[in-house]
Amino acid sequence: MVKQKGYRYRLKPTTKQRQNLNQAFGCARKLYNFYVDDLYRQLEARAYESGRIDNVSVKEASAVKQLFPYMKDVDSLAFANVKQNFTKAISQFNNKHGNTYKKRSRKWVKTKGHVLTFSDLKGRGKVLIKLDKWFPSSKTCSDCGAMHEHLELSDRIFACPECALVIGRDHNAAINIRQQGIVMLLSID
Repeated sequence: MVKQKGYRYRLKPTTKQRQNLNQAFGCARKLYNFYVDDLYRQLEARAYESGRIDNVSVKEASAVKQLFPYMKDVDSLAFANVKQNFTKAISQFNNKHGNTYKKRSRKWVKTKGHVLTFSDLKGRGKVLIKLDKWFPSSKTCSDCGAMHEHLELSDRIFACPECALVIGRDHNAAINIRQQGIVMLLSID
């Protein structure tokens, strides 16, 4: 039996050290959130549908520091770790999810006799409706049809400014895609 030794240490930082640590932690979180927001912007610009996150450009911390001057006091190693953790998270997402969205969609098309609505998928003998990639499925209220022009990519909840509907952004978009597909199907001669 192998015994392993462990040691416990308790740090007692001074007030100044505590301030520096809090600043480093806060700036690291700010940079990570900046990367997430930038990722959503890039994915939406490409009409993200595949289930994979490919060809994402991650800005260097020095470029982000130009936007937020208070970050200049933080050690660059903290920011290097943020970038490494962010790219690792994307890689893990791709390994876990891969192309499962398209695979599930194709399986559904092959086995079910229903009308499906997708933004980008080739049909296999079933009725398949392709929506324009600029169709505003995320910014349109699925209940009243009002446009939410100020919805940001980082907003994961859709709150309608007109009818006060509160719903998950992706769920709202899915309802709109289905409804638009039905409208397009009914317009086919």
